[in-house]
Amino acid sequence: MERSIEVISTPNCGQCTATKLAFKSAGIAYEERDATVDASAADEVKQLGYFSAPVVLVKIGGQLVTHWGGFRPDNVRILAASAREAETRGVPGQQRGERAADVHADDARGALDRVRASASTAGVSRSL
Repeated sequence: MERSIEVISTPNCGQCTATKLAFKSAGIAYEERDATVDASAADEVKQLGYFSAPVVLVKIGGQLVTHWGGFRPDNVRILAASAREAETRGVPGQQRGERAADVHADDARGALDRVRASASTAGVSRSL
């Protein structure tokens, strides 16, 4: 299944710019959606409880598997590490050039959940 990453952003947003640069630096493809012109993007993130940008949505096969708000370089590093690990490990039966990282979405989701849990137990509030 195909993994997609969407960055819901707004113009002149420093954290949005930092998030997009982090994805570019890590070599992770993403789609940018501007919440000021895309009403469906704004509605989607509001339904998730976010009211400021950026919001990152990670989807597998069109299904939302995880999301976060604000500039989170730790989460970008986790997604990048998951992709690198999957590339080096390979997947039996997978054609060369297929996105191996998509197979390991559960690993990335579990790592993101552990980061969130440790932050909440340390008294750190979640972004946004």
